[in-house]
Amino acid sequence: MKVLIVDDDLIMIHILQSYLEQEGYEVSSTENGKEALRLLEQQHFSLIITDWLMPEMDGLELTRTVRILNNKHYTYIILLSGKSHKEEIIQALDAGADDFISKPIDFDELRSRLGCAKRILNLEADLERHNNQLQESNHRMKHELDSAAKIQKTFLPQISPIFGETQFDWLFLPCDELAGDFLNIIPLDENKIALYILDVSGHGVSAALQSVILARLLSPTLESFSILKETSEEAPYYKIVSPSRVARELNKRFPWNDKTRQFFTLIYGILDSKTLNFTYITAGHPPPILLTREGPQMLNKEPSGPPISFLEEIDYEEYSIQLNPGDRLYFYSDGVIEAMTPKREQFGRNQLTEFFHKNVNISIKETLC
Repeated sequence: MKVLIVDDDLIMIHILQSYLEQEGYEVSSTENGKEALRLLEQQHFSLIITDWLMPEMDGLELTRTVRILNNKHYTYIILLSGKSHKEEIIQALDAGADDFISKPIDFDELRSRLGCAKRILNLEADLERHNNQLQESNHRMKHELDSAAKIQKTFLPQISPIFGETQFDWLFLPCDELAGDFLNIIPLDENKIALYILDVSGHGVSAALQSVILARLLSPTLESFSILKETSEEAPYYKIVSPSRVARELNKRFPWNDKTRQFFTLIYGILDSKTLNFTYITAGHPPPILLTREGPQMLNKEPSGPPISFLEEIDYEEYSIQLNPGDRLYFYSDGVIEAMTPKREQFGRNQLTEFFHKNVNISIKETLC
């Protein structure tokens, strides 16, 4: 253990240094606080034994300065003084000293104080080691979460697609690296486009993992069978699965589990880009907002059914709306309407609807930025 003695009394330095070296310490010394700070800039000392009264910078000021420096490794400070009144001891401890020894020094007492210093420094070293391990683990976990987030984002639409006169845009902005919310825009054939937005209960890795599984299941596939299409014996040798059947199949594949207690809300619909007819279901998810020339309206305030996984057998009612050129249809997760305003109030559906209405003359992409 490296020890620094700070005292303007050369005889005291000699006595302390001889004693400490006999006890196995590696000792350096200096005659004032300013020189001590210079030495501290060059190397770390686990222990400082400093006199209180010294020229240029006394022991009290040296102690305060060392504490302000807030070095990476902890330095234990013992203050020496001929003062021994309660008020002076309190003053020393308040300045940041760990211990206080009155002069003349009793070396049996000093030995005990040094033993206490060793125990505390060992505890500090253990704490530092555990903190370093924790930082390394956090860094590794952050790297893994970032990698997982990149994988998750590969399932998002890679571009903002255009089908005929129909345009789409989206914004995915998770509050953490990983999200339980997800969305996609999926061409089913030359006219039909599947749209969905889902929100898995909970947060963090478990919710994100479930959302990735769902995103993979609801992605375009070259396999002969998919949850979105089924094979047919007649050309074009497939049939597009209706939104209600997709929801029912998801509910069958993801039954309630008392251990995970996970469920997810969902809007899933199919848009015919030729006729502009949109058929959809809402499984416990906030309703879409339709913006027409007549103004905004919130569609089906009551969902088609409960969130997926809530009930074993459930049929989800389909809704169908006829869109017209110039209409806008917005989907969103509850993270938007539950966001807090600067006044610490929930943003809410009404304010979201009003926001879209006020910004009807700018592009959809601009309303999402």
